[in-house]
Amino acid sequence: MASIGMTLLGPGDRAPSLALPAINQDGMISFEDYWSRGWLLLGLFRGVFCPFCRRHLVQLAGMVPRLSALGVTPVVVVNSPLDRARFYFTRRPTPLVLAADPERASHRAFGNPTLMAFHGLTRDQRDALMSGPDALRVDPAGELGQPLPFIEARDELNRRDGYVLTPDEEAVRAAGGMQMFFLIDRGGGIRWRWVEASKRARDIGLLLPMPELLTGVETAITLNNTSR
Repeated sequence: MASIGMTLLGPGDRAPSLALPAINQDGMISFEDYWSRGWLLLGLFRGVFCPFCRRHLVQLAGMVPRLSALGVTPVVVVNSPLDRARFYFTRRPTPLVLAADPERASHRAFGNPTLMAFHGLTRDQRDALMSGPDALRVDPAGELGQPLPFIEARDELNRRDGYVLTPDEEAVRAAGGMQMFFLIDRGGGIRWRWVEASKRARDIGLLLPMPELLTGVETAITLNNTSR
């Protein structure tokens, strides 16, 4: 299986400057506005229709005080239609700054247009990994009791959460995409990156442990400060 494509941005690259509609505040969210004030931890997520992403967002929200103490602002982009995302987060408030990007412009700008860990596979091979007798089996948060084929696990978690996708969300979900984090400095330079399932397809849906995220952020900031 091929590794991540060379077009995916990472440490040493300059981050794209985009502005996207805000979900839980007024106006637009500009990446550059945030990184010009300090460190920006940018999270790119599939959408609130993804149960794995919803759980990851809850964990990330709990890290806001720790990140703020480091001078880091987490901003999260979800590939959800704006009205659906606002509906969801009105009922489940979060301290995270949120932006909507159903067109997945942010994923494309950072060089991750689809399932990077699945490069080199045919559509039939990818589909076989997601469902069927030989599918990847996952239980990322340990809620299911046993690993299930990815699509079965995804649908079961949505059923338990009472989350029913709209037709618009179904269309966005079909485009794919991975969860990603980028730590960006005041100059717009990327200093650290994490990508879901970047090494193994079987890691899709796996949550990044928050201690690992904090270590990655702290290490990148320390290296930046000592290199001045």
